Amino acid sequence: MKRLLDRRLLMALLVAVSCGALAVFLLGPWLHRAEDDLMVRKKTPRLYLVQKVYWHYSDRAIPYQESEPAGAAIPQKVFADKEKALAYCRERYLAARTEHGNPFSYGRGWGQSFPSLHAFTSMPTDAFIDWLEKEGLNPPADQKAVYQSFQALPKNQRRFDEMSYAAWCMWWETSSGWSNELRERVWDKLDRVRFFEVIEVEADM
Repeated sequence: MKRLLDRRLLMALLVAVSCGALAVFLLGPWLHRAEDDLMVRKKTPRLYLVQKVYWHYSDRAIPYQESEPAGAAIPQKVFADKEKALAYCRERYLAARTEHGNPFSYGRGWGQSFPSLHAFTSMPTDAFIDWLEKEGLNPPADQKAVYQSFQALPKNQRRFDEMSYAAWCMWWETSSGWSNELRERVWDKLDRVRFFEVIEVEADM
């Protein structure tokens, strides 16, 4: 009985070794390529470029237009560390707020979303207006109703509203009575208005 068990154990070991050898034979080339790819990725350093977003004037009735990707953006500084690049980008952005003045003159993409504020804040427009009211600020008159009417239209009928654009721009221009802290908080809510960005690139060694 013991001899029979020993034979079975020996056969099981032989089968296991054979299967293992077959797996190595079949998977070996793939594992080797995967290891080579991993080594290449490890050897290719990643750099983080901070660049200034370029905006150009088109017409006073519409916002400034952002340059298209890989267009007229202006390189500023390159970092090996992503967190340092993001911190520098934030620092430059905060300084640029004063220079650019009115955030509603800009916006992600072409910025022509009024009465929707999608190009300016990640908050839904209704929620942004509600937030302003809770902060004790009176948003432009009737803009919530204008936005709701806009939302009720079929998407192919939604058009850029020049009057809404003018209303928000004028509203910001009359914000001189706000505290600096409150103005900065509104700026922070307008998180899609950008003047600098971080681009990840591969270093060509």
